[in-house]
Amino acid sequence: ALFGLPTISRDEFEVSGRLRWGGFPAALEEVQVRLGANTLSANGTVGRPPHFDGTNFEFEGQGPDITAIAALARVELPADSYQMSGRLVREDDRIRFDALDARIGQASIAVNGSIGDPPTYEGTELEIAVEGPNLADFSGLFGHSLPATPFSITGGFTKASGAIQLEDVQARIGQSDVAVDGTLRTENAGVGTELTIVAGGPSATEIGPFIGRTDLPNDEWRIAGRATLLSRGVRLEGVSGSLGELRVAADGTVGTGEGLVGTDVELRIQEPDLRHLADLATVAEMPAEPLRAHGRVVVTEAGFEIHGVEAISRDIAVTAEGHIG
Repeated sequence: ALFGLPTISRDEFEVSGRLRWGGFPAALEEVQVRLGANTLSANGTVGRPPHFDGTNFEFEGQGPDITAIAALARVELPADSYQMSGRLVREDDRIRFDALDARIGQASIAVNGSIGDPPTYEGTELEIAVEGPNLADFSGLFGHSLPATPFSITGGFTKASGAIQLEDVQARIGQSDVAVDGTLRTENAGVGTELTIVAGGPSATEIGPFIGRTDLPNDEWRIAGRATLLSRGVRLEGVSGSLGELRVAADGTVGTGEGLVGTDVELRIQEPDLRHLADLATVAEMPAEPLRAHGRVVVTEAGFEIHGVEAISRDIAVTAEGHIG
């Protein structure tokens, strides 16, 4: 494990081609590297370490198992064949990828754009397209199990001062679709992150593993709206959601403190069968009655405040105002 890196392979290796070097950048001409069943070819120039200024080369590689190569980057990938090709260019303060294409098993990855230099990575501008038949194969990248379903992700990512801008990011997981635009703040614990999300699908069971719920019903679901991360909460603007026939709308702030302290939110709820709502909230059984409710809920350290709350179930209407300690 030279330089502290994992052992890639104990197979024999061969290197052929021409290296022209009279100082940096060095020229690679028809360089071919074979390590066991893995092959890599490169043509172009390689600049002086550690910044490699002047680097500009095309490459192609392939092999029967990517796991050993992934170990170099200390990531876990499925034991599957791979192919990759593209051009890598070192610019002033970034590395540019031209037509970087990779395939791992049946999953494909296409990348165009640049990655800025660490530690800030400013100047990063990437267009990414990823798709594959089985998201579960990449569970190792995320540290927990993912559903065995087809997936795709496309979109643009731009790194500016203290933030990552998401531009027209589209994801499809199984039959569920997610669209995201906005800004991810990379400093101050993410405070100031602002995202607009539109998502939905024919079955909520597909999204359960992503939110820690394996008991969601096989109902159509939708969610849309804007969310902004605050220092002690999340501000919701025009957020609406549905699950089956349940409808929920929210505007205001949901506190992230203990007991949701800091919450101040206007809610609207419509549910034709309270038993459905009870199952979702994992509370005691409720009657098979409809419910329409709206009002403002405030959570302070002293307890709950409710303002202008009205709940209607069939011919019964209840209004409420006050404080619950």
